[in-house]
Amino acid sequence: MDSLNKWLTLISNVAVVAGIVFLGLEINQANELAQANAFSMRINNIDQQGREYALSPDLAALKFKWDSEGLESLTLPEQDRLRSWERARMERFQGQFDQYERGFYPAEYLDSDLDLIKTAFKRRWAELGILEAVINPRWKAAIDSL
Repeated sequence: MDSLNKWLTLISNVAVVAGIVFLGLEINQANELAQANAFSMRINNIDQQGREYALSPDLAALKFKWDSEGLESLTLPEQDRLRSWERARMERFQGQFDQYERGFYPAEYLDSDLDLIKTAFKRRWAELGILEAVINPRWKAAIDSL
């Protein structure tokens, strides 16, 4: 009987170890899938934004007028449209930062995003007064440090 108990204990211990290994593999696969989904969402967001911009009959004209003549040259409805456009862009970046904090967005993508924000968007967002709408204080701190 003692021999049988030893064998049963050994078999149950091996089963527990095998279960833990299997669980670890499942967790790793789930993390890889989450990272792939984060990348896919990023590409889809960029693609969708590019298509919307390309298909907009006057958004490009508003942006170029803003660049060449300043925000004051735009009517209030035009300013509101640009503010909405840029706020949506800012929210997408904020969402990607949230994915980074959760471990689903690679650091090199975040670095690229922050560099793009620094060179292309931060000044625009400040001029439009939308930086105050940031929800995540850690993302705001990252933007403020640029």
